Amino acid sequence: MKILSPAKINLFLHVRGKRPDGYHELFSLMCCITLFDEISLQIGTGDTVNVYCSHPGVPSDATNLAHRAACLFPFPINP
Repeated sequence: MKILSPAKINLFLHVRGKRPDGYHELFSLMCCITLFDEISLQIGTGDTVNVYCSHPGVPSDATNLAHRAACLFPFPINP
């Protein structure tokens, strides 16, 4: 499955403080623009998550937020 994820710009951004989980509370207004990331998803038969990116600076381990989000889904997923 391929999904286009639109880029967005912050028209304003206010960082309100740090949450107990280490992330920050944000107050912002975003606007989509006509640039997209292409996300490809492939459901496998195993119970591991693999993340690949064409940019060498993007991590593919559990420090990647997409990896962490995918790990929250129960596996295997039966389509």
